Amino acid sequence: MKLVERLDPFEPGRFLGEFWQRRPCLIGDWLTPEPFSLGELLETAGRDGLPSRLITGQQERADWTLQHGPLDEDDLPGNGQDWTVLVQEMDKASRAAEIILDAFRQFLPDWMLDDIMISHAMPGGSVGAHVDAYDVFLIQAAGTRRWQLAEEFDPAPDRRFEMALLKNWQPQTELLVAPGELLYLPPGIAHHGVATDECQTWSVGLRTPTGPEMMFFLAESLAMRADAGGRLKVVHPDSQTPSRISPALARQARDLMKAALELDDNDLQSLLAQFLTRWRLWPREAMAGDQRSIADQLQKERTVRLDSAARLALFGSGDNTSLVINGEEIDCPATLAQELARTRILSTVWLDYPDALEQLMESGAIGDY
Repeated sequence: MKLVERLDPFEPGRFLGEFWQRRPCLIGDWLTPEPFSLGELLETAGRDGLPSRLITGQQERADWTLQHGPLDEDDLPGNGQDWTVLVQEMDKASRAAEIILDAFRQFLPDWMLDDIMISHAMPGGSVGAHVDAYDVFLIQAAGTRRWQLAEEFDPAPDRRFEMALLKNWQPQTELLVAPGELLYLPPGIAHHGVATDECQTWSVGLRTPTGPEMMFFLAESLAMRADAGGRLKVVHPDSQTPSRISPALARQARDLMKAALELDDNDLQSLLAQFLTRWRLWPREAMAGDQRSIADQLQKERTVRLDSAARLALFGSGDNTSLVINGEEIDCPATLAQELARTRILSTVWLDYPDALEQLMESGAIGDY
C-alpha cells in the first residue's frame, strides 16, 4: 500500500477527482471542531437518547469488552488507559456537530450523510482493526491518534467478540493524525486507530443502500399502484405433480418482475428520492405548535432551519426540479427547492406556500428556531 497522500488545503474538486472512493488521503487546513469534554458527551447521550458504547482492550492482547449505554462516569474504568467511549448521532443533538456535516453537504449528497460519531479515547484506547463498507472521514478534534491501514488483508472476522473485528490483522502502512487533520478512508480499506494520548475523533459516516434494500422498497411502492401489472398465470399445471415450479413458470415470473421495474427516469428518480431520504432516518416527531408560529418567525426574519436529522434530495432539472424531504415530495417551486437544498434554511418566500410549510412540519423536517 502506498503512503497516504496529503491534501492541504482541502479542494473539493481535486478530492472528488483523485481520492473519493478510490484511495485514502490526509486532509489539513479545513475542519477544526471544538472538542466536547467527556462529561458533555455522556450528558448529551443520556439526555437525548443517543447510542453510546464503552470499549476496553488492546489489539495485541485481544481482550476486548463492550458495554452498551446509557453510560455515566461511574461506568468508566479507573486506570485511565486502553478504553474508548463512542457516542453516535451527535449531529442530532448538537448544532456544533451539525455544522460539521454542513461542510460536507457542499460537495456530497445530503441524503448520503449518516451521522457524526464521536470517539473519546484514553491512551491506548481503540475499537480494534476493522473494515467499513462505506466512506468515512475521521476528524481529529483533540490529541493524536496512530492509524494503521491495509488495502490487502485477511477478511476473516474474529468471532469471539460482538464487534466486527478482523482476526488476523497485518497493517501495510501507518500514520499519525494530529488535531486539525482529517483522514479520509474509502470503502474496503481496513483500519486500526490507537490513541497515543487522550484524544477525540469525530467520525463522519456516509452510507448507501444495497440493491436488495432498494428493491424491497420499490416492490412495496409499486405494489400499491393501481397499474401494478399482471399476475403470475399458471397456464399448464403438471397433471402428475401440480405443485411443481416449472422452468416456464420461473421465466414468466422473471418477465413480470422485469416489466414491473421498467419505469421511466422521472418515476424511478422520484421513488429513489423517497427511499434515500427515508432510509435509516433518525426518528423525529412532527413539530409541536402550529403553522402560525413558523410564519411569525419567518415574518420577523428569524432563522428557521431544517431539523438536523432531516434528509433531502432533488430530482429533475431546471424549472422541473422537485424536492423530497424525509420521504415526502414537497409541493414547492423549483427555485425554493434548490435554495433549501443549498442552505437548509427557510426564507420568507415560504410564507407564500402554506401547504408546503405544513408538509415540512408534519414530516418532522423543521428544527428548533
